[in-house]
Amino acid sequence: MRAWRDDVLRPGRLVALALLIGLVAGAVVNREWLAAQGRAAIVLAAVADAAVLTDAAELLTREPSEQEVRIFGVPTTVFRPGGDGPWPAVVFVNGVTRRGRHHPTVRRLAEAFARSGYLMLVPDPPGLASGE
Repeated sequence: MRAWRDDVLRPGRLVALALLIGLVAGAVVNREWLAAQGRAAIVLAAVADAAVLTDAAELLTREPSEQEVRIFGVPTTVFRPGGDGPWPAVVFVNGVTRRGRHHPTVRRLAEAFARSGYLMLVPDPPGLASGE
């Protein structure tokens, strides 16, 4: 019996066990923090355009819908997360680019945020695409 106890109570194993217990307790207590980290990973996977990460994010999340609308006369692309709302909303006004809201990187970022649960509004304010 003593040999088993000595084997289990080795300092390295005690440290590993303490870390495991700490991680499990932290996950239970900090669910919102972990959820935020997951959303950040989804966005970063899309922006980094890493094939494996992007594929994993697409498998684990719902496909967002996309709609072209006018809001107060401004052409806007709306990306809605899959599933039922309500969702927090983000108005994403990109920098100057001739393609505006249709720029592939802008679209990829907005879709990634929608996949992670945000309603994304991407307007093209007058003059922005030409740098005015």
